[in-house]
Amino acid sequence: MVVEKIKNKASAFANWLTGMRAKCSASKHANVMVCTVFTISIFLQCILFHKLVYGTFAYSLCDGPSLIIRLSIGLFIASFCFLTKRKFWLIVVSLITAFWSMAELIYYRANSIFIEEYSLTMADNMNGVWDSIWVFNEIQDWLLLLPTLVVGVVVWMYASPTRKMKPFFVTLLLSVALNCWSTHQIHILQQSLL
Repeated sequence: MVVEKIKNKASAFANWLTGMRAKCSASKHANVMVCTVFTISIFLQCILFHKLVYGTFAYSLCDGPSLIIRLSIGLFIASFCFLTKRKFWLIVVSLITAFWSMAELIYYRANSIFIEEYSLTMADNMNGVWDSIWVFNEIQDWLLLLPTLVVGVVVWMYASPTRKMKPFFVTLLLSVALNCWSTHQIHILQQSLL
């Protein structure tokens, strides 16, 4: 009796989920939704990384342009979602970003610097070090995977098999314009400090 109720509830939930996915995928704005969520998730990973490294979410006014640069990087990568029919690569990029950020955090806690080219060339000397790496891993580091989970759900819900060139060029140009403007603002701030 209890098993039947569980099966019925699971079946009803599966039907509801399938219906929601069909409605979301049929939306005219499925690609825009996926692009927006991916951009925000990359931006949030950058903000969370800053919090985990420096211990604060607080940014000074001088950091405003650097926040825009982080947003423009996510937008630049997300603009390519308008060119492809399959969006699973967004999940892969988000996972790579999350794991790279986690590696950077662990390395920073161990050495007080970020990973650099020399560190990567010395990766062969990692014999027996893996046990000590986990000492520097903290539970909140795993929060960096949360935006990837959200991206995965949105990509699954808003599966849109269409390619659109106009939104691709608009988002690509917007990301480049934001990046150029932010770089110019940083240059102006640096000149004013001299």
